[in-house]
Amino acid sequence: MRYAADAVWSASQWEGINLRVLTEEKLIDGQFMLAVVSNIRLYAGGLATLSPQSLLDDGLMELWLFDGKNLKDILQQAWSLWSGKHVKSDRVQCIPFKKINLESDSPIFIQMDGEPEDGGEQVTVEVLPRALRVMIPDRSSQSLFQNTIN
Repeated sequence: MRYAADAVWSASQWEGINLRVLTEEKLIDGQFMLAVVSNIRLYAGGLATLSPQSLLDDGLMELWLFDGKNLKDILQQAWSLWSGKHVKSDRVQCIPFKKINLESDSPIFIQMDGEPEDGGEQVTVEVLPRALRVMIPDRSSQSLFQNTIN
């Protein structure tokens, strides 16, 4: 119960972050409640499908930007994400990329594999082909991959 109360209190104080996003093709400048860089379908421990079409081996990552400025916006965006409506929302952007730069006038706090980090005022994310080797169970859904797993 204390965790939930702390989360609501923190959310009520959050006004989002001003981000400048530079990809290979465009510049986006705005205020966002949440920015998620990922290449997987599920989010929040599997409670939400962030990116229904994402493929693990297509050489791309995605940046999801959720706009907003207050607790009401946070609640609306959370509902949109959990219900799957964020994919078609005009308040949410999905930007596929191979390299992206995020800049802000305030610190950008990031989580990498669940570990919180202070990313400073600039964060660059780049896809490095074949930089990570992973073991995948035989029973994994082939729909998660562009290429067939042998």
